[in-house]
Amino acid sequence: MPDKIENAREILLEHGRTLLLKNGYAGLKVRALTGQCGMACGTFYCYFQNKDDLVFQLMEIGWKSLFEKIGSAMDSGLSLHDKLAVTYREINTRERTYRTVFAKTPAVPGRFSDYYLKNMERLDRIFENILTAEVRSGNITLPVSPRKTAHVMTRFFVSTGTDPEIDFEDLWRLMKFG
Repeated sequence: MPDKIENAREILLEHGRTLLLKNGYAGLKVRALTGQCGMACGTFYCYFQNKDDLVFQLMEIGWKSLFEKIGSAMDSGLSLHDKLAVTYREINTRERTYRTVFAKTPAVPGRFSDYYLKNMERLDRIFENILTAEVRSGNITLPVSPRKTAHVMTRFFVSTGTDPEIDFEDLWRLMKFG
């Protein structure tokens, strides 16, 4: 094996993500990953503390990408419908990608659950900011506070995001912003 591998961390992340999605959390093995990457196991530990650390970093990359895409939509001149459609699509993609990985995992480390909840709260704040701006501009009225509406929307978008029979337009028709 070569003494120094260029972009070793990125290679491990890329192949690690592929193996995680293919084999699930329990099926992701460090030895198999490093073998696939043509690296010694010790190389893995130069970049990650353990398998959990690799998976956590993969989750961070996924959430960061999601928030960047949503942020771009929020900063654009899109309509409320289109901002929410982008948000739904991005949440949908993330949930479809990772939910099955963790659904098959009997014991998900608490670190992952805590991180997931933290990011759900971040989504709540994004929705709350969108809704607050729309209420202030007079574009919509809400039957409850933007904070409560945002909380429901986040959970609604996440829970319906993996159902192939529900698309954003179905949700949009249910969200009656008067």
